[in-house]
Amino acid sequence: MLSICRDLDAQSNYTVPRTFALQAYLTKSFRNLATRSPDHPFTMSQPTANLGQAAFDAARAKDIRRKAGRFRILIIGRANAGKTTILKKVCNTTEEPHIYNSRGMEIDLDIVRPTDERGLHDIDNEMIFLSNPGFIFHDSRGFEAGNTTELKHVKDFISRRANQRKLKNQVHAIWYCIPMDNNRPVTKAEDTFFEECGTGHVPVIVVFTKLDALDDQAFGALKQENPDITHAEALIQAPLRAQQDFEARRPNLRIFKSRYPPKDHVYLRDMNLPTTDCIQLLERTAAAIDNDVLQMLFVSTQQSSLKLCTQYAIGKILARTQGLDPAHKLTLKEIQSSILRWYPHILDVSIYGVSHFLCSDFNHHLTRM
Repeated sequence: MLSICRDLDAQSNYTVPRTFALQAYLTKSFRNLATRSPDHPFTMSQPTANLGQAAFDAARAKDIRRKAGRFRILIIGRANAGKTTILKKVCNTTEEPHIYNSRGMEIDLDIVRPTDERGLHDIDNEMIFLSNPGFIFHDSRGFEAGNTTELKHVKDFISRRANQRKLKNQVHAIWYCIPMDNNRPVTKAEDTFFEECGTGHVPVIVVFTKLDALDDQAFGALKQENPDITHAEALIQAPLRAQQDFEARRPNLRIFKSRYPPKDHVYLRDMNLPTTDCIQLLERTAAAIDNDVLQMLFVSTQQSSLKLCTQYAIGKILARTQGLDPAHKLTLKEIQSSILRWYPHILDVSIYGVSHFLCSDFNHHLTRM
């Protein structure tokens, strides 16, 4: 119970200030939209209904969520690849996840923590963080050298989920974590996965974790190339140099030339620090999703980036207006509902009357533009 209270308190601390920030951020964005150039006609008629009455087109947004359920991610990676740290960053929490088996019964966390009894691990277990229950995570322990059992389990899991008729039961994205803290980060196991395991429309994002492990090598290269560089300057430049050096080699890795190459990749470093985040991973994942319903579900489920929500909300409105007769007018209700349904983690908040404030005050700003 204490853990639940801490998570609810964390949700409040996260959501409330962002609600007010969202008001200012979207007001500015809408003001820019209202002054579109002739090449991008965008006109607004007078409001035909109050924003509170329109309820942000809640019926449509809820219908999408009813069909798609929660966003389901399979995360793959060897022990100590930093998977749990990534998931905590994505869900804005320091608490441990709740684990449920395929029958929906909560199980002991010790079963899925990295221990000597990893054989008890079950890829069908669902990991849910109370700070953001909109995500369901499945964890594969990765493929150790010479062990084909886990690869078979992952193949079977992806195949079973792909054949599910209901969208909510399918796996929607895959994050494949590869730690960079050893001499050969990409092993034969990764080569085999990307050569043999087709995932259909499910995007696979390779997450190169612990990139900071390459900083010492980059530091040495900088000192060798430029003996006059100071120690402090080399330390500052080393992180960027480490990424540049690896990125130069990356296209030659077999996984990017395989039969089923990843859709995209990201680099994560210093994930043990409280100031780091996974925004780039969220951005790349959203861009890799080719299903509009799932893309909206993912973007509106993540709670780490208002910018990402706004990018897709505004982008969809602009795409909708392309090619329309300049005389066509979108009603205020249409604009509001199209934009604000990308923010359910904020708009569904009822504490402190914040939602009511956002409805009335934001509507006031829009009608004055």
